Amino acid sequence: MVPSSASSPHLPGGGTAIVSVDSRSESLHISLVFNGIFPPSVAYNISMVLQLTPSRALPPVTDTFVLSKVFTDVNKAEVLTTLGATSLPQLTRGRVHIKLWAESAPELAIEGTVAARATCNVFSAVLTTADSDRIAEGERFGAGWAVLALTDEGFFKYQVQVEAVGRVTGVSLTAVYKRKDRVVHDLTDTFANGQANGTYTRPTYGDLDALMRGRLQVTVESETATLQGILDVQAMTDAVRSNAPALVRSMGVQWAATAWIAVDEECVMHYHVQLAGPSPRPSWQLVLQERDESYDPRLADQRVVLEEAVDNWEVADHTTLLTQASLSRLHAGQVTFLEMLLFTSPTSPNEPNNGITLLKGRLDSMPVPNACMLDNADVDLKKERAGCGFECLNTNDEDSSRRTKCIDNGQST
Repeated sequence: MVPSSASSPHLPGGGTAIVSVDSRSESLHISLVFNGIFPPSVAYNISMVLQLTPSRALPPVTDTFVLSKVFTDVNKAEVLTTLGATSLPQLTRGRVHIKLWAESAPELAIEGTVAARATCNVFSAVLTTADSDRIAEGERFGAGWAVLALTDEGFFKYQVQVEAVGRVTGVSLTAVYKRKDRVVHDLTDTFANGQANGTYTRPTYGDLDALMRGRLQVTVESETATLQGILDVQAMTDAVRSNAPALVRSMGVQWAATAWIAVDEECVMHYHVQLAGPSPRPSWQLVLQERDESYDPRLADQRVVLEEAVDNWEVADHTTLLTQASLSRLHAGQVTFLEMLLFTSPTSPNEPNNGITLLKGRLDSMPVPNACMLDNADVDLKKERAGCGFECLNTNDEDSSRRTKCIDNGQST
């Protein structure tokens, strides 16, 4: 936290706030370390004000506490508060503003934005056709995804999946620099049936540095095109508790997306969708669509618009609109789809899709609590899982990380 923008930038105030969330009570525990925000000649029993403000038009939450003694070097305080069910999701998206001041000296206030901490142990990428490739008319654009976990031993545990790229001739981890790229590790020997799974056990400091700085790229070469994607920190939202993401794509489109989907104990479906492709980025709509003929015909297929219009490369949120039948279908798998409608500019007035491009991905079977499903749902049905899945990679669920670089420009972690 730094002095308010409305105040002089030369004010001495500053501080740090560490915010943790109790997932059961949804209360916030805030640890404050601060100084330089007190009026002169005040040493004891000073009233402090802490304010949390969501970015949307939602009311701020204000708490007061008394600092029994003012120290000249560092002052500490602990505050227990809550944002409420409506505002709490804004916290994980970096949209909550925090402000601290002494009640008798509001002009010395310090403030900042709460950003989820990056654990920097799990990274992901959406693989799309390289911009330099020229795909012949009628050819299919390939797509895929990659997930890499940094183990306690410092190894790179990776999983790569691709679709519709023809015969794959090479898969690699590559460090990308301005002058010359460097192949970190060749994954081709571990690639089979559209997937590469394995562990790179000899990473150097340079390899780790490339990963942390967002310069490590997954490259898939095929007879028709090259897929690539930069590994970036995977935000650990509630949706990323699933085994693996679903790939959302279309054969004739260069854009592609990954979708993480999970259902919690309260029967809430969480989703985290990440889009990749050429610039400029289109705005897009996200829809959950069912096509099921196996359940009671009286249970109509559901269509839920999850996001009306997204003006970003990714979105993470949840929905409580799914019925027990819909949650049962998620558990069964293969009948629920995610559809993304990309709103692009038409290349000609006679373009048949009128500037709307459709991406689609089928959702595989996923765990759903028994209490959330229909009574006649086959909750004991054991489904075969393809590959290792993300749960083999992610063994640390304690921290929620934000998509950001692990090393800043000043080379400090």
